[in-house]
Amino acid sequence: LVYPELHYYNWTQWTPTIAHQTAINGLILHEFIQPNYTYSILTILMAGMIFMLFSYSFLKFYLNRRSEYLYNSLFALSFLLLFTVIFVNNFYYQPWWHRYSPFFQYWLQALGYIAALVFIIRFLQLRERRYRLFVFLRGVIISLMVYSCVLPFMAFSDKLYPFNSFLFNAVGISLIVVGLYTALVLHQWNRHLARYVSVGIMSLISFIILIILQNSLLKDKQYLVQRIGGPVILYNLGILANLFFFRLGLGHKERVDELQKLEDIEKLRLENEKKELEKVLAIASSRVDERNRIAKEIHDDIGSGLTSIRLLSEIALVKQANKEELKKISSNANELVNNLNEIIWSINSRNDTVPNLLAYIRSHMVDYLEPYNIRLSINIPSNVPNIEISGEKRRNIFMVIKECFTNIIKHANATAVN
Repeated sequence: LVYPELHYYNWTQWTPTIAHQTAINGLILHEFIQPNYTYSILTILMAGMIFMLFSYSFLKFYLNRRSEYLYNSLFALSFLLLFTVIFVNNFYYQPWWHRYSPFFQYWLQALGYIAALVFIIRFLQLRERRYRLFVFLRGVIISLMVYSCVLPFMAFSDKLYPFNSFLFNAVGISLIVVGLYTALVLHQWNRHLARYVSVGIMSLISFIILIILQNSLLKDKQYLVQRIGGPVILYNLGILANLFFFRLGLGHKERVDELQKLEDIEKLRLENEKKELEKVLAIASSRVDERNRIAKEIHDDIGSGLTSIRLLSEIALVKQANKEELKKISSNANELVNNLNEIIWSINSRNDTVPNLLAYIRSHMVDYLEPYNIRLSINIPSNVPNIEISGEKRRNIFMVIKECFTNIIKHANATAVN
């Protein structure tokens, strides 16, 4: 004969059993328990599926540290532990476990729903996109937290347990209403991710309504429910369906993020190719400009110089060449050579430094002023920085200085140049 410690919160777990008188002596209590094999097999299978969903979400959180995966894994873990506690109750008896397991069940449900609501907020970014719904769900989360804190003071009291039972049912009904409202709002939101969450919520609510209908309306409710192991199996199926649709939503978001990442990479690649093409075009354009400039200088300087030499040569032939005309031919040829040297110097990339520019200016100006009675003084710093300078800039600077020296010789009547 067994005398259990009965309370309001655990009396429904006891089923009186009549045994043969000869079997009473020495019989251990758990030998009376007759397991429901259908319930056991279904529970183990669905627990395995929930564990796989939990493992996947937690691994994704570990790899990329995104908070929606963490709360999705907490949601799965809470209900995995809940169904494990309920399952163990059918095969295990210890006074402390029998006394406290109902509290574990209430608390794990509250924790699971809190994790699910936070997952929805983070996954859909409701704070930034749907602020009213975010405020509403935040209020529901706070209410569940308060309920979880008050629960221990009522769950283990015979006097307060009737109120706790009423409060538990009220919370359950409120969560159904909250789920329906949230699912409706998300369904109206024209976004794929919201639709996945909406369908997940409705799938859970559908199984809960099915449990209520079987417990309230069907005449053969004991047969229909107990056949598969009780309403716990239906509840388990509802949670599994919810997690399944949440997982589909996460998968869809992963695909969208991956496509966006590929688009960004492709855009970056096209931008880099565009920059490289612009660089190549700029180099090609600069080469064309340089060729055009060289052609123009050759045409203007060397072409006109050669023309002058040809004319002077013809005149010299006609006049039988006197000294003055030969001097002009020599002078023009010398100037032509100097111009050609300047062009070659300006296009030679090995001369693209400031020290080289200064050395060339000094050498040219010394030779340029040598025929004239002008004293030249050049002061160059002892430590000239080896800075790179383009051929075009070297050419422009040199032409400015050359023009200055030309004006000095023609117009200044100078005796000294510094």
